[in-house]
Amino acid sequence: MLVNNAGIEVHGVTEELSLDDFRAVMETNYFGALRCIKELLPEMRERGSGCIINVTSVAGKISTSPLSAYAASKHALEAASEGLRRK
Repeated sequence: MLVNNAGIEVHGVTEELSLDDFRAVMETNYFGALRCIKELLPEMRERGSGCIINVTSVAGKISTSPLSAYAASKHALEAASEGLRRK
């Protein structure tokens, strides 16, 4: 079983945040989870069993202005989760 629960937030509207702010949030909230998934998924598929739980947020469905970077990362993780589910 894998539980991806890491998450960081940078508070600010889009024009106030640097690209580095967006990258830091995506690196932790999306790419961090993706690295863990890629590490364990081949073994899970080979065994034919396993469970991946990606903890996201309501921000993965509904975005608000001061949390746009966080919401973008959670939207991405939601989409990756749906892709895994459909395999």
